[in-house]
Amino acid sequence: MSERSSAPLHFLFGIVLTALVLPSPARAKLETWKQESSAAFTKAKRERVVVSDTGRVRLGQSLAPVGKLDAVHVWDLARTARGTLYAATGDEGKVFRREDKEDAAWTVAFDAKDTQALSLAVLPDGRVFAGTGPTGEVVEVSDETHRGTRPDPGVQYIWDLAADPKGNLYAATGPTGQLWRRSGEGQWSLLLDSKHAHLLCVAVGPDGSVYAGSDGEGLIYRVGPDGKTSIVYDAPQNEVRALLFAPDGTLFAGTAAESGPGSGGAGRGALLFSGGAVGGDAGRGGPFETATAAQAPPEPPKRPEPSVKGPTAGAPPPP
Repeated sequence: MSERSSAPLHFLFGIVLTALVLPSPARAKLETWKQESSAAFTKAKRERVVVSDTGRVRLGQSLAPVGKLDAVHVWDLARTARGTLYAATGDEGKVFRREDKEDAAWTVAFDAKDTQALSLAVLPDGRVFAGTGPTGEVVEVSDETHRGTRPDPGVQYIWDLAADPKGNLYAATGPTGQLWRRSGEGQWSLLLDSKHAHLLCVAVGPDGSVYAGSDGEGLIYRVGPDGKTSIVYDAPQNEVRALLFAPDGTLFAGTAAESGPGSGGAGRGALLFSGGAVGGDAGRGGPFETATAAQAPPEPPKRPEPSVKGPTAGAPPPP
């Protein structure tokens, strides 16, 4: 009988001891909050992180300065196989060059007669080309003579350039929304004449297909090796500003939307879309899926109006 009654006594002693050693609860006010979107982080100070359009916070890529450029805008960058960097800038139409050395300085590789050097591309043989506006020239920057050609008299802006392994050069242009190809011999031919005012970007796929992004409706066009054209994606935003193929063949697109009537409203910002195996029918959702993206400002900056240096200035504004 006595052994049975000892168990409850030990249990009661344990409870009392626990009550003596535990600290009393803190008498502090508890506050909670939620960060549910990228807009919630606009006033925050971010260090080495990126915030997606859905509010997801991730570690960012390592960043390091590579020297200061004497330019208002940097529109494009390119790197050669040897590591030499090129930067296309405005508003003085200069292309800068920097050697792959730790203490190297930026030097002027090309000074265009246009006010904007808009795009760059490196060919497999190492030659570097730049596209300008508003006269729409494609100039071989790596050639000391800086030979330049125009795809067509109606082309005023070379918004983007891309090269394929065969040495062909592709130009996304405006204001007639055309995609041009320059052969290794320097001959231009028209690949795509869209209904848009501007094709803003171009990329070459692993199979040789050429992709171009438009303004207006935010469409991504594909021109196959057989020359057939199709629309592979219709973005929620009205501009496709950048295209990039990853090493695994995934196509990424950077989009933008203006703030104002008919633009979808402020705050739509920029998104990234991952295409995986590109192909299939066009449409929202189609073969593309939304991927995480770095936080974008509510209104993407507009490119300044290019003009020719000197008294002949005057051209329609870019998108």
